[in-house]
Amino acid sequence: MSGAYFLIDFMNNDINNIIKQPLKHTQRIKYTCFNVSKNYLIFGSLSGGLYVFTRNPCEFLKLVPTKEGAISNIAIAPNEKAIAAGTEKGSVILIEHCFTDCNYKHQVYNEHKGYIITALIWNFNDLYCGDSSGKVSAISNIGSLTKTIFHNPITILMNLDSRIVQLDVYYKYLLASTETKTYLCDTDFEQYRQIGKKVRKGEFGACFYAVSPSQKVALKSKDRSIFKILKDDEIFATEENLEGVKIYCTRPGLRIWEADFNASVICTHQFKTSLHEVKSELVSIDRSKADANLKLTVSGDVHGIVNFSKIIVTDNFFITFGPNLLMIFDSEMKLIFKCKSIIKDVKVVKNYIYLWNSKDIKMMALMDLEMLLAEALNNKQFYMCAQISLKYKDELKNIKMNLSSILKDKLQGNKILSQLEPHLEKLQKQASVSNGIVTVDNGYVREGCSSHKENHSEPDEISEKAKDEPLHVEDQTEKSEDTNYVTNIIFRQYQVNKMNEKLKLPQFKELLIARSLDVILAQFKQFEEYISKLEPDDNNVSEWCYNQFVDHLKDENLLKGLDKDSLEFNYILEMFIKYNGNSSLLCSCGFPLPNAKNNQPKFYDVGCELIQKKSDIYKSVPYMYKNHIESTFTKNINLPLLVQFSDIDLFCRYSKKFTYDLWDESVRKLIKYKQKKCLNCDKAIEFDSTATISWKQFALSMIKSIGGVNTVELLKKYSKYIDNSELGVQFYQLCIFSEITGEHEKSTTFVETINGKQDQFELSLKKFLSNKHAGDLKGKDVIKPNQKCSKCDLVINSAILEHCTLVCGHQYHNICLIGDVCSICDI
Repeated sequence: MSGAYFLIDFMNNDINNIIKQPLKHTQRIKYTCFNVSKNYLIFGSLSGGLYVFTRNPCEFLKLVPTKEGAISNIAIAPNEKAIAAGTEKGSVILIEHCFTDCNYKHQVYNEHKGYIITALIWNFNDLYCGDSSGKVSAISNIGSLTKTIFHNPITILMNLDSRIVQLDVYYKYLLASTETKTYLCDTDFEQYRQIGKKVRKGEFGACFYAVSPSQKVALKSKDRSIFKILKDDEIFATEENLEGVKIYCTRPGLRIWEADFNASVICTHQFKTSLHEVKSELVSIDRSKADANLKLTVSGDVHGIVNFSKIIVTDNFFITFGPNLLMIFDSEMKLIFKCKSIIKDVKVVKNYIYLWNSKDIKMMALMDLEMLLAEALNNKQFYMCAQISLKYKDELKNIKMNLSSILKDKLQGNKILSQLEPHLEKLQKQASVSNGIVTVDNGYVREGCSSHKENHSEPDEISEKAKDEPLHVEDQTEKSEDTNYVTNIIFRQYQVNKMNEKLKLPQFKELLIARSLDVILAQFKQFEEYISKLEPDDNNVSEWCYNQFVDHLKDENLLKGLDKDSLEFNYILEMFIKYNGNSSLLCSCGFPLPNAKNNQPKFYDVGCELIQKKSDIYKSVPYMYKNHIESTFTKNINLPLLVQFSDIDLFCRYSKKFTYDLWDESVRKLIKYKQKKCLNCDKAIEFDSTATISWKQFALSMIKSIGGVNTVELLKKYSKYIDNSELGVQFYQLCIFSEITGEHEKSTTFVETINGKQDQFELSLKKFLSNKHAGDLKGKDVIKPNQKCSKCDLVINSAILEHCTLVCGHQYHNICLIGDVCSICDI
């Protein structure tokens, strides 16, 4: 612990197993860089692919392929609506809406061609890019593509002296840190100046730090020209009030410059001494072990040459790192933590720190005592929670939650409880409302301000009960019916969930289990009324009550048994529609528009149960058409709905058994839909045309079903409606390949999954087509039809694919083999 904070190291985290899974079957593709945002974790690769994971929980979401070579840098837009990726060849790739849409926009800029993209940073809808030659550019109006007709979206701003190490932005100002200097730029006045006079050599960064961050206002994009460097006697325009904003630049010899907006160095912070004096503790937490003990590690001395590198600001902390060391400073530039680790790059989201060594991710966090205790409780590590409380007993008086009830309940008979009990009792006696905080067992309640106590008597009455009496539902038969008592428990759970939405207090669970659904619902509605009086600006309580009610129904398997005429069922139905309904995703006739498939509702599984008893719910929540299609399609083929919903997975699943005639009708439906006419009512409709099924996706599904020859024959009939470029080379390759193998579905799957070996497949196909007897070879060299490739399950002896037999006896097509290793025997 340093001051009021702990540095947490999450041990045995499953995150590494998950992020390595997509590369499990390849040795050629490696991750090259990464970035993290609020909801996503993205890795760039040597192949040019972007591997997208959700952050919490960490799950593989999708692969976003690119064709511009190895990725060197990634930046995620602050609103998470776009990704920018830089490559080692100098391309900057912009991909919009790739998190939610399958058909996303993809743009490539080559102004940095020939140089590695080394830095990317967003500033609202503008993207700043830096490369290994020192060139800095700006791409403007991202997300407003229609406006790019009137101005060039990318502009070269500066050609600086050396490689760009780090870029940072604040309002209209840009910091560009190169290997030798740092430059402060005013993007409005298109001018810049070097900070300080002394040059340096190495990987040094710079950042802005706002002492009291104000509400940022998006800047209006404009056409830019190359920036002008100011001379020493020229004034740098700084008309805004920037007194609360500082600039920090890392320097050799463990130093950091502090500068102002005149590009003058105010002072130098020196850390050579403190680096060896600070002995910081690292708290190791293994979330998978409920019986884990508190493990503290003290950082050792740092030996050898150490330098600062890039510098990152987050939640009033500064973080910098070198190849073997992570260092964290507080807002006063005091070194508070150091941690030895092999590091290639570091990214930060709020108080979570991600360290990457090019192979593994280490997840760390900065937490105060209250957050650490909540973490232990959430992991059900009650013994560790008691150990932390005992070790830092003098600090417990500063937290807003009292752990007495939980620890006494969970650690009965444990020796540590007898050591901790005097401190817990002392803490209970300190419960007070004098400072606007009501301290209660196993939770805490923040009152809005003293005026609430004057206007409403409930908080005071609740606090008196909570202070003096333990809250065990089973022992409180009389009080369990007391409105204040129940409201207090719900109130405490509500406040806890504001800090940690997954944490459930035992008393809250017991409260719900002990009551019937109609009573629970009535108490939640009373609680909503209570909060509306106590905190009129709180707009989240209604949704929170709904979430808790649904969670309880799911936990206790009560949802299926609800009567469709009951108050509980109609409450869930009403709230489900309230929070998930979106009429803008429907035609006026009620048919879904293609974007509806990208708006999955919260508690989709609940919606699936509701639709069993309220079959037309999809008319209010368009995404629920997916469930409607799945439950009715085998009985009744609603082709217009399947095409208009445009979910490619659903379409592929149900189109496998289409007849030739049904495919013919499907083509006509898709043509009409792409002309923006509703397939149900024929009215003109507006939607993003890229959200519909593409002709390529459609045609590949058709080959799976009726083969290449029939697909080509059918599409020829409607060729005037289909641009040849929309089908792509892969379509024609697959038509030939599927006819040669005679296995249409397996052939399609094969071609779709040969990631990274497309060139090899094309070469094999060209070789086959160059044979003058190619047309007569279908099936003739299949010596043993029963012998299949151990990877793709296609016949091993084909006219197109070469094959081999491994020492273990298993046979593979050469293109299916990864590193001469059998995927079955692992030898």
